[in-house]
Order: sequence, then C-alpha cells, then structure tokens
Amino acid sequence: PIRDVAGAIVGTSTIARDRSEQVRTERALAETSRQYRLLAENATDVVAFSGPDGVIEWLSPAVTHVLGWTPHDLLGTRLADLIHPDDQRPAAEGRARVFSGQESHAPPGGFVVRMRAKSGQYRWMSGDARPVTDESGVVTGVVSGLRDVEDLVRAREEAQVLSSALKASNDSLRDFVSVASHDLRSPLVTIGGFATILTHNWATLNDEDRLTYLGAIKRGVDRLSRLTNDL
Repeated sequence: PIRDVAGAIVGTSTIARDRSEQVRTERALAETSRQYRLLAENATDVVAFSGPDGVIEWLSPAVTHVLGWTPHDLLGTRLADLIHPDDQRPAAEGRARVFSGQESHAPPGGFVVRMRAKSGQYRWMSGDARPVTDESGVVTGVVSGLRDVEDLVRAREEAQVLSSALKASNDSLRDFVSVASHDLRSPLVTIGGFATILTHNWATLNDEDRLTYLGAIKRGVDRLSRLTNDL
C-alpha cells in the first residue's frame, strides 16, 4: 500500500520479477529426479544409497523380490552386515576405496558375494559401488548396484562338476584304450609270427609242424574274436 501523510491508502505499488527460467529449471530438475527415481524403483537390480557412514538411506523395492527384505527393513542398517563372513574381505576393501572417493577395483561384473536373505539363507549377488560427490567433490555417499546371480553361480558349479566327471571319464577311457590295445596286440603278434614262419618255411615243414603253427594262428584268431566281442 501507498499512504499519504495522514496514513490513508492512496494507491498500491507492485514489483514483479521474471522467474520463468528459475521455475523451468526447478521443474526440469524435479522431472529428472522423478525419472531417475522411477528408473531405480522399477529396476530388477537392487539399488542402494548409503551415507558416508555406510548406513543405508534409500533402497529400491527390488530388494523384496531378490532377498525378501522390504526397503523399510534395511533403512538405517549397513549392506555390509548382510554379506557372508567368508566374503567380507574383498567387499570391505572395495568399500573402503569407494568411501574414500576412489574408483572401485572390482573385477568385470563386480564382486560376487553371498548376501543374507530375510529367510536366513544366503544368495549369490554380484555388485559394485560408486561414490556420490557434491559440486565441490566431497563424497556425500555411495550408490551400490546388486544383481542376483544365484542361478548363474549354481549353473557354473554344476558345469564344474560335469567337467570333473567328464575328465574322470576321459581318464578311464584312456586307460581302457591302453589296456585294450595291449590285449589286442598280443594275439596279433602271435598270428603274425606264425604266419611269417609258415610263409617262409612252408616247403621245409612237415605236416605236423604246419598243423601246429596253423593251430596257434587259429587260437590267436579265436582270442581276437572274443576281445572284439567284448569291446
């Protein structure tokens, strides 16, 4: 209001500032945040944001499908507390690097660890983490992505078992072939030897010797036939 010397309102003064750009920026930022939130909430992988102290501040709903926990169950806890004791060391080393603002040194596909489900059982998960920094480069938290690889690990274990069984089978087959070759070679040597004697000495041999050598050849053939049938 604009007043005169007596205090009576004689008019109004209006100041208008153009905030179009600011409003557009705020709306664009809100839309981007909404899209990222929708993306994270509907992702099949588990996405978690932890503060600098490692405490979970946000968790995607996918954790319910994968591990049985609701996001509310795990808020205020640490992802590290769900990792199997035998898998803690590599995960802890990677986590320390990330929380110090360094890049993770995880292998391709991320670290593979067992994580405890709400049922108490453990499932194989692969994952990695990335630091989140503000405009000045200060680490404000860490975002982690976890993927359920239980079926993949089990399939790999089964493949290893089958590979071991196949190797054992190949070893047995190699031993069998070695023995079979030896057994087959023995009657062949007999047949070949007496056949050579008969070939080179037929005219000088009497009938009794000829029949003896032919009988040896016949026995060799019979033995070879039995071995062939066994094979």
